[in-house]
Amino acid sequence: MPTDSGMKCQSCGGHHPTFKYRKSTRACFRCGNKDHFIKDCPMIPKPDSNSRPQTQAQVFSLSDSIITGTIYISGLPAQVLFDSGSTHSFILPEFATSTKISSKMLDIP
Repeated sequence: MPTDSGMKCQSCGGHHPTFKYRKSTRACFRCGNKDHFIKDCPMIPKPDSNSRPQTQAQVFSLSDSIITGTIYISGLPAQVLFDSGSTHSFILPEFATSTKISSKMLDIP
């Protein structure tokens, strides 16, 4: 039966695999710190907060310039109407509130 005596732990220097130390001490499997788990490890790069999440959607064309469909925003289905000639996008205030999307009122000319 193989032994762990030839292995050196990167966390404590003992003669056992590093994963056994981290598992027994509940240390982070990424950096070995006991203050957090791997999901909260500061050594793992976080995605850019400005990047947009990717999503899948289905759309149907009513004409050359108008497309309807359903997309998911913050996990909620949203019925959409795309107009290629439009300069702005609009959503119901209730939907913005439920998804915590920031919005602003437009000045009426």
